[in-house]
Amino acid sequence: MVSAGPDNLKATANVILLVISLALVPIFVLWMSYQEKNSRPALIPNSIWKNTAFTSICIVQLLSWAVLNVMEFYSSLFFQEVQNLSSLQTALRFLPNVVSGAAFNICTGFYAHKFQAGYLVSITTLLSSLAPLLMALTNPTWSYWYTAFWAMLILPVSADESHRSYSARFIKWLRNSANDCYLLKVLFTVAALIVTSAFPDRTQALAGGVFQTLAQFGNSLGLAIMASISSSVTERSNIPAKTSPAALLARYRVAFWVSLGWVLFAVVIGSLGLRKAGHIGLKRE
Repeated sequence: MVSAGPDNLKATANVILLVISLALVPIFVLWMSYQEKNSRPALIPNSIWKNTAFTSICIVQLLSWAVLNVMEFYSSLFFQEVQNLSSLQTALRFLPNVVSGAAFNICTGFYAHKFQAGYLVSITTLLSSLAPLLMALTNPTWSYWYTAFWAMLILPVSADESHRSYSARFIKWLRNSANDCYLLKVLFTVAALIVTSAFPDRTQALAGGVFQTLAQFGNSLGLAIMASISSSVTERSNIPAKTSPAALLARYRVAFWVSLGWVLFAVVIGSLGLRKAGHIGLKRE
């Protein structure tokens, strides 16, 4: 409802739900603290966040999944609504990501232990920032090979279940195939190694579950926030036809620029939070 337009945020029902949801956050934190202090079972103990490396990789993961969902959604709209391409033509433009995802998937498994965790996450996250940057600068009249191809080569992509046509199912298959994109594969690998090295056996499953939950939370949060921002841009633009390619292009470019900001923020978090993580994945004697 809120994503349909910023004015919907002023609706009574939305205000009440927003206030309640924000109030529940500190209440949950206090309840977990109470449970932990009294040696009672806690769903997510507050002590788990004292591990700087784990907290940092969780924040980076949340932001990365938010950007992933935003980029795959708005890139598809850019190709179809602005460049007027068919679903099949749009699907073919995501093919480079399948190749890069498979390549980095293999490389990460072989070479993750040779690099410090902070450098590994920061470099791959910084590299992924090129995708929203290139898409934000892309001119609809330019050839696909000029900027969009390189953006798709490094763009984190996942399945979008909103499509239902036969050709769009091909898009879904491509995106599922590309789901092992290099950035998220690096993050999952590093996070798994951090969890196994930083937590005892009894809390490793809990830490892994929290990590996965934040990834899915970022998946939903990113689109919700971006839809509200982009809708606001469209409503306030001076273009009379709000559904024209020009108006939509301005809307999508804002999404790409904001995604770039999120990725750069993730770079900072990863660099600072993982600077003492050292090498991970080394064999223990």
